[in-house]
Amino acid sequence: MAHCDDNLFKAFEALKSIMCKISCYTNFVTINDKVVAFNSFKGGIVQLDEKTMKQVSQGHFSDLPNNVLDTLKEGGIIVEEGLNEKALCKYQHDLIKYRNRSCYFLVAVTYKCNLACPYCYEGAGKEKHQGHSTRDNAVQISKFIENVTLQSQGDKLKLIFYGGEPLINLQILGYILETLRDFSKQNLMEFDANVVTNGTLLTEEMIEDLKQKGLEGVYVSIDGPQQIHDKRRVSKKDGKGTYEEIMKNIGLLLRKKLTVELLVNVDKESSPYIPDLFDDLNKRGYSRLTLRLLLLKPATNIVKDYPHFILNQKEAEKVQMELNFRAVEKGFSIKPIQLGLEPKYVSCPYLTTSSYVIGPQGDLYKCWASLGNKEKMVGEIQEDGSLKVTPYYYEFMSKDPFTQNKCPNCKFLPLCGGGCPLLAEMQGGSLHTKMCSTLFLTDAIKVLIEQNERSK
Repeated sequence: MAHCDDNLFKAFEALKSIMCKISCYTNFVTINDKVVAFNSFKGGIVQLDEKTMKQVSQGHFSDLPNNVLDTLKEGGIIVEEGLNEKALCKYQHDLIKYRNRSCYFLVAVTYKCNLACPYCYEGAGKEKHQGHSTRDNAVQISKFIENVTLQSQGDKLKLIFYGGEPLINLQILGYILETLRDFSKQNLMEFDANVVTNGTLLTEEMIEDLKQKGLEGVYVSIDGPQQIHDKRRVSKKDGKGTYEEIMKNIGLLLRKKLTVELLVNVDKESSPYIPDLFDDLNKRGYSRLTLRLLLLKPATNIVKDYPHFILNQKEAEKVQMELNFRAVEKGFSIKPIQLGLEPKYVSCPYLTTSSYVIGPQGDLYKCWASLGNKEKMVGEIQEDGSLKVTPYYYEFMSKDPFTQNKCPNCKFLPLCGGGCPLLAEMQGGSLHTKMCSTLFLTDAIKVLIEQNERSK
């Protein structure tokens, strides 16, 4: 009887393997004479030998060893025959957009800055936007975030402080940070708080205080090696460069056990010199840093005023991939999402009902690049912490890649979610224009494989 049951079980397993298909989101690329399968819906990457590739391409899944079959299924390379993957992708998109329990808030506590960077949306330090959060603003902002998080049944609250230079308004930043840390504890939520800073105002006392109030990570922005950075990121007070000061403070942050991610601004002039920055960071013992390369593109009208800095879309994507590979070769870490290989289903974390970009006076947006632009406001925070939306809110939130030309049938839709709405509006004239990026898939996978090998 047991032998009969075993045979039935084996037959059932074989039938299951036959009733499979290659996912419509699976892509095959050749790297170093080996075939690599990548699935954009799950982010799975599987290297295939010649025999396995032949069996997969011919649909002979029952011939595959069980461990190989399980690996392919787990990575999404193959799926059940009857699965409607496009419907699943649409479901995942809508779930994240309208029922997301991870709540993200970028809070600009001031538009003031102590530096005068020529390409910044602040307008070369001329303070194009005015605004500095008061205690009343901080109370309203904190209450609004609590309300949205509770309404979303949030289980994670991620907070990013932004500016201007947010550390200029340290007391208000600290109040919001401590208030929301306590709120998260009371409601048993995961709490993740970070600050984006130019790194010049940090002190040991400040770092200790912010850590005690719940700060976990710091994003430090830099413009390349010293000879580039010190021409751009100069003190508004005395016009001097700030590179050495920032390097010293990165060391301080690392000694204080905070997570540090370096935001490297890259443009047409600086891109050839970025590898020099990697070398300098290595010499200083900072090779364990995570890097995020930020390519200067025409995301705002202010940036458009500096055409000699700007890389066009294709130039930016090519440069970014080349520099990512150089960074990994030098021992730095690049997150998969920066390589375009992490499924996100929705194009932007703020294109959800549970996430907002908040200006100093409680003005609300759906993108950091829109801060201060009243035409792009999606709402305002009221005195009681409630939300009053503008008509633009509904226009922005109605963006749906499944109604955009060609997007529904694209193999890469889970990765881009239809593209950046702001760039679509600026370059295509409408939020609902498809905004495609060139995905250097083979190069991106090479970078990730190289990074994984080096981390072993």
